[in-house]
Amino acid sequence: MRRQQKVPGFITLVSRFLRWTGLLVLFLWALKNAGNYLVVSDPLEPAEVIVVLGGELERVDWAVTLYREGYAPYIILSGAARRMGYRAVSRGVPWEALILEDEARSTYENAVFCRRIILEQGFRSAIVVSSPYHMRRSKFTF
Repeated sequence: MRRQQKVPGFITLVSRFLRWTGLLVLFLWALKNAGNYLVVSDPLEPAEVIVVLGGELERVDWAVTLYREGYAPYIILSGAARRMGYRAVSRGVPWEALILEDEARSTYENAVFCRRIILEQGFRSAIVVSSPYHMRRSKFTF
């Protein structure tokens, strides 16, 4: 009788293991696809200005690359502008090509303050640079 009781216990254990493994795989798949939903990338076309949203300094590096490749002659740095400006200059961008916007503390404020600068300067097109997972929110805001 004891042996018969162990078999159902073993089957229950294997069943639970398979269920939890399946749930983990499903969760990881959903997490990956949710992250991919946030990533938005449009084809690049030359513009009149590059807008860098404050945050990670890697964003400045992307903007510098676009600037060097001739996508735009000016870069607006929004958020922690001075720190980002030093980074851009250290990568070879002249101060004259930089426009600093240091008031923004959120994506919404980035959009409001950069829009004001874009209108004042008469720019008609812009490339927005942010991190991949921030782009969908940035696109909706801008």
